[in-house]
Amino acid sequence: MQLRWFHMLLVILGSFVGLQAEKPLDSIHYLVRAYEQEPSTQKRYDIAASIMDACAAIRLEDLDGIRREKFDGKPSDISSIWASVYAHVYYYKNQQDSSLYYYILQRHLAEQENDLSSMVAANGNIAYILSDQGQYIDAIRQFRAYISVAFETGDERNVSDYYYNIASNFKYLNRLDSALVYFEKAASIDRSLENYSGMLYNLKAMANMHLLMENDAQTMRWCQACIDEGKKYQLMRPVAYCQYYLAEMYAKNQDWEQSIARINQAINMDIQRGDSSRLATFLLVRAKAESTTSYQQALKTVEQAVRLSKEAGKRRQWLQALQRLASIHMDHEQYGAAENMLNEIRAQWSQEGETQMKEAWYDLRIDLARKQKEWLLLDSLWKSKNMLSQEIFLASGRQHVSQIDNEAELFQLENKLEAQALSLEINRKKVQIRTSLLAILGLSVLVLGLLFYIVYARIRKRMYETDERNRQEQLEQHNALLVAQINHQKTKINPHFLFNGLNSINNFIINEDPRTASEYLSKFAMLMRHVLNHSSKQWVPVVEEFAMLRQYLEIEQIRFTQLFDFAFKIDDSIDDERIMIPTMLIQPFIENAIKHAFDDTIKNPMITIALKLHDSNMLALSVHDNGKGRQKRVVNTKSQHRSQGLLISEERLQMLNQLFDVKASMQVIDYTNPSGTEVLIRMKIISNDERN
Repeated sequence: MQLRWFHMLLVILGSFVGLQAEKPLDSIHYLVRAYEQEPSTQKRYDIAASIMDACAAIRLEDLDGIRREKFDGKPSDISSIWASVYAHVYYYKNQQDSSLYYYILQRHLAEQENDLSSMVAANGNIAYILSDQGQYIDAIRQFRAYISVAFETGDERNVSDYYYNIASNFKYLNRLDSALVYFEKAASIDRSLENYSGMLYNLKAMANMHLLMENDAQTMRWCQACIDEGKKYQLMRPVAYCQYYLAEMYAKNQDWEQSIARINQAINMDIQRGDSSRLATFLLVRAKAESTTSYQQALKTVEQAVRLSKEAGKRRQWLQALQRLASIHMDHEQYGAAENMLNEIRAQWSQEGETQMKEAWYDLRIDLARKQKEWLLLDSLWKSKNMLSQEIFLASGRQHVSQIDNEAELFQLENKLEAQALSLEINRKKVQIRTSLLAILGLSVLVLGLLFYIVYARIRKRMYETDERNRQEQLEQHNALLVAQINHQKTKINPHFLFNGLNSINNFIINEDPRTASEYLSKFAMLMRHVLNHSSKQWVPVVEEFAMLRQYLEIEQIRFTQLFDFAFKIDDSIDDERIMIPTMLIQPFIENAIKHAFDDTIKNPMITIALKLHDSNMLALSVHDNGKGRQKRVVNTKSQHRSQGLLISEERLQMLNQLFDVKASMQVIDYTNPSGTEVLIRMKIISNDERN
């Protein structure tokens, strides 16, 4: 199917180039370049067919230009494809001798180039010309000699072409059974390949066979099918043939109007294509129909056929045209013109052969003498015809002997062709079987490999899923452990804080200060409610955590009788209701500052809790005091003891990193002038959309 569209594309492109160019020869240059650059044998076949069609429009003088431009006038320098261009043009211009020379040259050059497609095409055209000249047995020999090469091209269309032409030659030899066998072989291949060009010629051949058998209905059927398909794929040479066959059929039935209409279509198609090889034959059919209505028009048509056949050097066709001209003169009682024409034919007789032509001439001359009442001449003509009849009788005897020899040779050729075709078919079947076995073996290996891969992939998938499930379980267990540890750390804070608060209430009661004890107890209860609400949560909004810390600081102020002051600072860019921080994370640092940062030497003690953006995705949470600093605390207490709350907070930050990957870090900064300490915690911003 792809090759059919490829061929149609070439025809369209070649036609477009020819239309756009100043000379039709430009389309030939385009197609030849495409052929020379194309590595595919199948596509070369299509390009070669397009080249042959395009050559019909080339003039003989164009060939001289090619010879001077490309080959310095030396035919030996041309390639096989250019030799085919020369051969096609000469054939279309009815110069068969020159065409045959270049086809032989094409075959020779193709053998040197190892271009099997060109070699097979050249040999087929050589055989076609031999067949055109009546050398049917020689044509069959040519096809037989190269049919194995046609198989070697790998393009079965070449084989189909050879079978078709072998069938045509058997048809000319009146071996219709053999012709039908090879036509069917060609049609079978073309059907399997969807080779529509080959199928068209098969349709044409079947139409011609039914015309010879005088089966009008089948002739019409096959001709119409050929015409429809040929127009569809722009292959007009077989279409013109079928129009010619229909014209002959209508003429036989004396339907002269339809006969003229059909033969005119055939003539116009060949004129448009620049193909004059069949015009004389077509014109004689038209003249036969025209002679029934217009003597002058028929005369003009036959004179044109005489001129064309004489220019083409087709002697037999030329003499037939002259006899038709004489017959038309006689039918219209132009006896003088008929006599002159018959005398001219008589002067062209050869010494030997052409006996059938001579017999037809005697029939016409005797009829003319009878009409002119030339009795003495009529008697002389009868005697000459009798002598010719005796010669024909003797010649028929010799021909019969020769026919027996030819029959024997044809029988041998048929047997050899059948044996060769059978051998090639067996080899092709062997190749197909071997290819099929290799394909089955390869497919089996592929299927086994695929099955192995599927089984292996499923095992790997199950192992991966098991490992992933184990990892997930381990991760869940690890996270649960971390959560438990964090909650445990929080429980370490809560009892410590609870003890301090209750101890303060006890002091107020002992000191008989019930009002302060009541206020303290009320705030302490609210604080404990916050602590209990947050105890099951890892993250709480900033606004809630800072509210809890504010209550805690107020309680501590009561406890230490306003020893210090405090402040909260939050960047305006921070949404304290959406941003989340770990609950009770900085409370130990605030408690540590209250207990250790201040003494009587510190004026205006201040604790500042600040929250700001560190980077676009990081928070900075700090607890700053203006106390005496860590160094003085160590000197005064003479102890290296670290706060239990600080240790708990550091461990908690590590677990938060493992559990939530918040990239949390803690830094303690000491200030000397003025003195003070700052605990700075950095971590990723977490919103309430991400954590509960």
